[in-house]
Order: sequence, then structure tokens, then C-alpha cells
Amino acid sequence: MKATDGLPEDRVTCRECRHYDAGSYRCNRYRVPELGDLPRRCLGFVPLPQDIDQRPGSERWPTLKQDIADIRAIEAAARESGK
Repeated sequence: MKATDGLPEDRVTCRECRHYDAGSYRCNRYRVPELGDLPRRCLGFVPLPQDIDQRPGSERWPTLKQDIADIRAIEAAARESGK
């Protein structure tokens, strides 16, 4: 299966991560509410013990950190040009 970006569908949900707190429906790493069943790629992802692929998010998606930095730079440039 392929994701909408054309890459293999390798995204995960918050509930598939050890940082997920089912009692509060929150991510204990980023202190934010879960995103429900929305699949995503997350740098803070830590797989559950039963997951076959035990790589954390930073290893599963090595370009994600740079992708986020690029997006933030574009957003900052857009804000600056709007002033």
C-alpha cells in the first residue's frame, strides 16, 4: 500500500507508540492530545514491545527532521515577507 505522498505506507498512529497514554489520550513525549487514528510519521515514536520493527521514529524516517526544518524555514520566510 502507498501513502498519498507516493511512499510506502509506513505511518503509525499514536496508539502504536509507547509514549501514548491511554488513560489521558495524550502523548507523554510531546504533551499533546492524541491524533486519533490519523496515521503519521513522528520523530518521537517508540514502538510497542510487540511491534516487529523496533526502530524509533528518528531511524524509521531519517529525513523527517530535515523535512520539518525545511517547512519551518518556509513558514518563517512567508511570515517575514508578509510584514
